[in-house]
Amino acid sequence: MSWHTLSTYLNIITVVFILLEMHTFEAAPVGQNYIIIVDAGSSGSRMFVYTWQTKAESLSGLEDVEILKDVSGNPVVKKKTPGLSSFANKLSDIPEYISALLSDAESHIPLSSQPSTPLFIMATAGMRLLTQTDQDAIWKRVRSHVKSTYKFQFKESHAYTISGVEEGLFGWISVNYLLGKFRLLPGDNGPVKQPTNGMLDMGGASMQIAYEVQSTDNLPSSLVSEFSLTRNWFSTNQRYKLYVKSYLGYGMNAFRRKCLLINALLESIFFIWLSDKFCYVKCYFEIKWLLHFRNLFHRYEQYLFEMFGMNNSSKQKASRIEVSCLIISVADRCIYFSAHYY
Repeated sequence: MSWHTLSTYLNIITVVFILLEMHTFEAAPVGQNYIIIVDAGSSGSRMFVYTWQTKAESLSGLEDVEILKDVSGNPVVKKKTPGLSSFANKLSDIPEYISALLSDAESHIPLSSQPSTPLFIMATAGMRLLTQTDQDAIWKRVRSHVKSTYKFQFKESHAYTISGVEEGLFGWISVNYLLGKFRLLPGDNGPVKQPTNGMLDMGGASMQIAYEVQSTDNLPSSLVSEFSLTRNWFSTNQRYKLYVKSYLGYGMNAFRRKCLLINALLESIFFIWLSDKFCYVKCYFEIKWLLHFRNLFHRYEQYLFEMFGMNNSSKQKASRIEVSCLIISVADRCIYFSAHYY
């Protein structure tokens, strides 16, 4: 599987499974079904249409969900920039933005199926960076436009900002689904689970870490998520306990903006050279060294630490992030990906 393919499906396919298996919407009718997911990321939004066949005897487990393709065999996917979160001061532009995303879905889903086709619009870290007042204003305009314009199955609760934990959870499920890690293997006493992969996802505005843990005794409850991939909660073969942590403000774009802001504020002192391969730790220590060199470190010390979330004695933030994924012996089973692939 190529990284391009992974980035196309990442996070979104997981949302489909979570919604299907946890009864977030009404039971799907027998036959071909559709679902629309809009992934409202920090740098842009992507609309995906998925389809699956529901059989009368289907009771539990993962549905065979696949992305809908047009007559030419191309996925029904629509991308729109900038991110939805950028419309906090341009609320009147939101209807046109949303319609540009949903027009392809409307034209590819049969009219008779649209009332039973759930539509979900989910925003990630870019929206979480806004004030609650700005988020509420954006969502109010989005919900109003969708309800008045489209026939899709849509409730106000279908458009919302997901938490960092949810984003990490969805990403972890996506990675392991695409790697086939949820297929049960034959064992001496019946089917058994496979070892799963850990995940570090550096998005545009945040970074998520998630991996399976066998014991949660030493972990804060806020960092542990437990879920089942089957409707039968008591089926331990498809129940998973995860450590999930999200770092808001440490995505690739958010970090780049921090460096650019420092460039603007300290332009007369030095300049940080940014490229597609710039490094968080290298950038931090380069700034720190230059400040020391010019005897200006104490003047900007507190500002620097607030910007990078690191203290003056160690690579604290970067080390915590790395150790979080390596602390259980899955270093060779961690999947790392970033916004560069999107």
